[in-house]
Amino acid sequence: MGFNELNSVEHYIIHQLSGVNLNSKEVHEPQATYGAQWVYKSSDEIQRGVNEVLVESELKEALIRLNPDIAAKPELADEVIYKLRAVLIAVNQVGLVKANEEFNQSNVLIS
Repeated sequence: MGFNELNSVEHYIIHQLSGVNLNSKEVHEPQATYGAQWVYKSSDEIQRGVNEVLVESELKEALIRLNPDIAAKPELADEVIYKLRAVLIAVNQVGLVKANEEFNQSNVLIS
């Protein structure tokens, strides 16, 4: 296999976060037992189109799991997703920097 960005950067980061070694077909190394537990999913396993930024089903599940206010009223997760989707759609009109600022502000409001 030749040296390229895919096998030198992306695969390295995946390996560091999840323990999955995509450069080898051998047994995976054990995951670290500290910090956040990352789970690697190949593009075939993710239930979204290539042009979609959010995996809305997983986002909704995470919002409910991580935010007590949303857990009490799960319909609030749909409102948050609606607002985040609006920010992503507006990126062509307001620019990437402004859209990132708005997206980050949305994250502050839901945490």
